[in-house]
Amino acid sequence: MRHLLNGTFIGKQLGSRIEKVASASIGSLLVCLSLATEIAAIVALSLHQEPDSSNASLIVSASALILMVGIWLPKRYLARALDSSAMAGEATCSLSCIQITIVLFVGSLIFRLWPGGWWVDSATSLILGVLFGWEGYKIIKWVKDPTFDGGCCKECHPSDGAEELGESYQDLCECCIEKSECRDGGECKCGESIGDEVLSKFCLRYSCS
Repeated sequence: MRHLLNGTFIGKQLGSRIEKVASASIGSLLVCLSLATEIAAIVALSLHQEPDSSNASLIVSASALILMVGIWLPKRYLARALDSSAMAGEATCSLSCIQITIVLFVGSLIFRLWPGGWWVDSATSLILGVLFGWEGYKIIKWVKDPTFDGGCCKECHPSDGAEELGESYQDLCECCIEKSECRDGGECKCGESIGDEVLSKFCLRYSCS
């Protein structure tokens, strides 16, 4: 039992590190996307660049939009099901691509119907750039948080207390040999029953924190 739980602890620690690296990379990419979007929008407004309103452009934008939604929805579901910070970041990236595609499609359509609206897509891109940067900042901030454990976000985690943890508390507390006392008493007693410092830290962190 002790070796099994120690192995579980090491596996969780390794998984958390992988999630941290992946999440930090995705957060940085979102910040880069934000900067690129802002620069491209400013240049387009400065040079009075008009969006492409050809039929081919509209068809490609609409097709890409449908495809990106099909990619985003499974990522969003998996992020919640796996409670994965990296997958949540992936879903955010896909959503960002959807938003950019919508802006391109609507901007081209507006310019086709109203030539004076050439600036709409670039102006909207300025706003999107700020949103992309904010999402990237939130991911990076969560990665740097001392309580980061690979989950989707800090706000998604249950608060302290057995009453508030509910079913998740019971599942996490399966590591305790005296799991009934652990659940009912609201404190982890693994260290007392096993006497293993590493295992005690594991249970205190993942069961009754």
